[in-house]
Amino acid sequence: MPINGVDIDESVRRHVPPHMINTVLDYVMSGVPPGDFVNAVMSDSLSGAAARADHINVRQMGAWGNLLFVLPPDCWGSTAKVAAWIRVGGYNQVNQQQGASHE
Repeated sequence: MPINGVDIDESVRRHVPPHMINTVLDYVMSGVPPGDFVNAVMSDSLSGAAARADHINVRQMGAWGNLLFVLPPDCWGSTAKVAAWIRVGGYNQVNQQQGASHE
């Protein structure tokens, strides 16, 4: 599923541990509220993410940081941006709304 020329599915699979893939894809694509760890990552809270990371994710913090830069910028960066992303329903809804406004 390319977004701005980036295959988000492939990027997520490359950057996050297998047990986190569906959570991240559901959040990015459909605005499904993630758990506390992913919420902290998307909110750009390093200390919050580190405090909530399991033993696998704590070793992957650098990869999580790299992932942010291939995701749509509106889905991460602050708690307000995360809440707004969830409220609008993620990329699928944003893309659908943008497509409708261009018709």
